[in-house]
Amino acid sequence: MTATPILHDRLPEHATGLCLAVLADNAARPGFCAEHGLSLGIVLPDGGLWLWDTGQGGLFLENARRLGLSPETARGVALSHGHYDHAGGLEHLLRRPGFKGEIVAHPAFAIPHYRRAASAFACDIGCRCPGRLLKGRLRLVHAPTRIDSGLHLLTAIPRQRGNRQATDGMFLDAGGQWPDIIPDDACLVHRQGDTLTVILGCCHSGVANTLDAVRDHFGNGVIGLVLGGLHLAGETHETIREAIAALVRHGVQSVGPGHCTGETATALLRGHFPGPVIPLAAGMVIEPGGNAP
Repeated sequence: MTATPILHDRLPEHATGLCLAVLADNAARPGFCAEHGLSLGIVLPDGGLWLWDTGQGGLFLENARRLGLSPETARGVALSHGHYDHAGGLEHLLRRPGFKGEIVAHPAFAIPHYRRAASAFACDIGCRCPGRLLKGRLRLVHAPTRIDSGLHLLTAIPRQRGNRQATDGMFLDAGGQWPDIIPDDACLVHRQGDTLTVILGCCHSGVANTLDAVRDHFGNGVIGLVLGGLHLAGETHETIREAIAALVRHGVQSVGPGHCTGETATALLRGHFPGPVIPLAAGMVIEPGGNAP
């Protein structure tokens, strides 16, 4: 039986399971602001708060306030990778005196990251947070790591031959000579009982590779919800259908596409994915289905 996620206007007061608040996304609900970026507030069943990415700047802090959430109380920030639209707001949070949490990331989040489109030169899309603000806060992880009760950061995701990766146009240098495979790309997984919630950043490792890594690490639990950026904007219908096939193959029950997924991919998901499809927007609060202990 498919468990449908429950949507709320604000954080529920008496939730017994995981709750996810969308603090920054390319779309926004009325009364909230949007940007090209991603940030989520993750409220664990014990009430503890984690942040998943921080968007481009301080916008996620304002959207959190409007939802009645205090990012300063977070136990930490887990970073999906070191691009500006996911780590740009980190400096804003670290400059707030009330925040005492840690920053958990793959070591390569701080390496140079560039993207080249039509120009002969690539633009800098890396993390610009001053190193002095990270001193004493940073926990670097090289492999899948449990960061809190039921909450795991999966990084160093293996890239299987034949599976798509979303790394085209990415480089380690401004001249576009050294390709960047974005080794810091990660996903977050919450496990409660036999149910898994998979939280994506940009999914540069590719949907199939990411879900294969989740299965390798957690076994055959039910993947109740996959949400976040699937990095399918601008891709062909064939590529999008391959991603949908991977979701179906792994038994994913519902999908929350956001950020870099794109309108075409979201429309195809709605037409071809057999379960609920819930596009993300800043100001949305999601209580994943199947949260019973």
